[in-house]
Amino acid sequence: MGNISLPRPEEGMSNEDIMDLFAKMSKTVEWLANGRIDSVNVREIGGFNVSKDTLKHSSGIVGMSSDGTDDLSIRFWAGSADPTTAPFRVQQDGSMYSTKGNIGGFVIGQKSLTDVAGTFGLSSVVTSGNDLRYWAGSATAGSAPFRVYEDGTVHASNLNITGGSINAGFDVTIGNKLHMNQYSFGNGIDWGSIQIYIDPAAASLRFVAPSGIYANGKRIDV
Repeated sequence: MGNISLPRPEEGMSNEDIMDLFAKMSKTVEWLANGRIDSVNVREIGGFNVSKDTLKHSSGIVGMSSDGTDDLSIRFWAGSADPTTAPFRVQQDGSMYSTKGNIGGFVIGQKSLTDVAGTFGLSSVVTSGNDLRYWAGSATAGSAPFRVYEDGTVHASNLNITGGSINAGFDVTIGNKLHMNQYSFGNGIDWGSIQIYIDPAAASLRFVAPSGIYANGKRIDV
């Protein structure tokens, strides 16, 4: 039950002071009898301390406040006796800060946002190295089949591109076979006016070079 604060008589009070005190006590009792309870007459309810602008647990680690008028003023907090650094807090402007949580199947970590299984997500971990930022396909982010690092490096497997084009201004290394659509005569490799393609009807590899084909410095004429 909450603690009720009533005016108290003091030693040496005059009759007028005592009568005034009695009047205040009567008003307070009437206020409470009518169900009117506020921070003036209540100091504690169920382990929560009541003040003029704050309702918080006696430990201070959870509460709400109406103190302050700017956007950064803390309205709700939990997890710390200091509302401004609590792991969960909500500001007047609606900004929410949380170091942990679960929203719509996503797990909020202190420096990550992942699905429940951890098989895809994003990270804000900062080290002295090239840190991982996005990954998918494995709960072990560092070896996931798709991952993106902070320097823009991308690792991917089973990449399927069905339209558009790829413009590469860098070296391309192929560690296995390069397959082209063998059923389309027009598919091939172009170097400016030079073309290399497969002719499936003739089961042959075709070279188109307007200035000729050279091997070991010598022109090959066919």
